[in-house]
Amino acid sequence: MNELHASLTKLRATSKGQIFLAGDFNLPDIEWENNSFKPGGQYPSLSKKLLEIQAEFGMEQVVSEPTRGNNTLDLFFTTNPTLVEKSTVVPGISDHDSIPLIIVNCKPKINKQKARKIFLYHKADLQALKSDLKIGQIYL
Repeated sequence: MNELHASLTKLRATSKGQIFLAGDFNLPDIEWENNSFKPGGQYPSLSKKLLEIQAEFGMEQVVSEPTRGNNTLDLFFTTNPTLVEKSTVVPGISDHDSIPLIIVNCKPKINKQKARKIFLYHKADLQALKSDLKIGQIYL
């Protein structure tokens, strides 16, 4: 968990984008509906650390269905849950009964180029320009 915390700290320092973190965390002690511990859990210190990391980095865990037995072990965290269009669990191909399928709407940011002003000097009205530049009796 310390390495995860260090990686997220570096990521936050170098990027202003969203965080998406997914994986098989194998922490059955957490009840994700209310971010609390199950009584008599096997890994209380690791579970506590993961919940602290989640809170510190402002992430929300979006998988709401069990992925192995009655436990939600495969998790998906994000700092922007509004981008998650759908979170569902599908039959698994590993030792887990199922795996989460997350559909995220990440539209690329397109920077519109600002319009440039292009002067067409060959179309200029030179007489009017000279008239506008008249200072007293001196012409430029």
